[in-house]
Amino acid sequence: MKKCSLLFFFSLTPLTFAAPVQDQASAMLENLKNCSKNSPAACYFARSMALSEKIKNTPELRRLFKDRCKDEMVEMCATYGLLLARAGEIQTAKQPLGFACGKDRIRGAGCYLLAEIYRREGKQVEAEQFFEQACRNGDHAGCLEGQRKQQSAKFVQQTAEIRSRFCRLKSCNGIPEPTDLQSSKKIVASLCELNDGESCFRLGLVIKEGTGSEPPRFDEHFMPVSMRRPERPSLKDSPFQKGCTLGFFDSCFSAGGEVEGGSGSPTMNSQEAANWYKKGCDHDNSASCESLVRVLSNRQQRREAEEIYRRRCSKARNSECEYLEMHFFRGLKKSK
Repeated sequence: MKKCSLLFFFSLTPLTFAAPVQDQASAMLENLKNCSKNSPAACYFARSMALSEKIKNTPELRRLFKDRCKDEMVEMCATYGLLLARAGEIQTAKQPLGFACGKDRIRGAGCYLLAEIYRREGKQVEAEQFFEQACRNGDHAGCLEGQRKQQSAKFVQQTAEIRSRFCRLKSCNGIPEPTDLQSSKKIVASLCELNDGESCFRLGLVIKEGTGSEPPRFDEHFMPVSMRRPERPSLKDSPFQKGCTLGFFDSCFSAGGEVEGGSGSPTMNSQEAANWYKKGCDHDNSASCESLVRVLSNRQQRREAEEIYRRRCSKARNSECEYLEMHFFRGLKKSK
């Protein structure tokens, strides 16, 4: 009988999410009513629908999830905490998320979400403690925070080296030594304004990725507007493009990728992307050359692509040549 019940709930999924909002609300309440330790499918669908933003986040809805926040259903506690956070009740949300964090030894979801709240409040010590707990509980996203901390330390060191070079060549202009991630961001922004190409490149990475390699890690719509990240600047303000123009040619590759949008397919922006890649390739940036050949090949500009390949690979072989031969010029004889 339980198996039939489980299949029944799964069979309802497409119909439930495609139904009118009023019907979805009724279905969610029905699943919530049937939610128990022995009916995990009902709990799952109730949580999914409640967080879909198609269901109005009312005090009554939050009360229903609060009533099901129990030891044996800690995910309902995490959902209750998320609903509170989304409604702007941040301090109240910490209690059910903390409860879920202490009970969930499989995924650590409550720990991770609680850490995100503390991070947005600027309480880095508390945030790191809960990220570590999430990692110990098996949440991979929490484990990534440890790597991100190392990357932040590396960025601070790189900023110190850039500042030192700039001071030797020009003047420090009152720019202080970097002490942490936030001060490093301000320093590379200031040096970029003073037309230091590498600083513009590092600033571009910070804007794009947060600490140099930070992936998207949290559904922003879970949080109230006041705690969401600011939108990224438009391409016309791109530090990557400025860095390339100032002669830091690693930045040309990033500028081209930014214009392409990471799709790797022919787009209306592919010619502009090719222009940035060409600037990098003309100054021996192999990543730019690889991407330029790819864009030209996609645009059916085979002759221009072959010319770059022959120029780069006629006298020496390296990983770049092997990449080009494998993906674009298989069987093509090199000319001297």
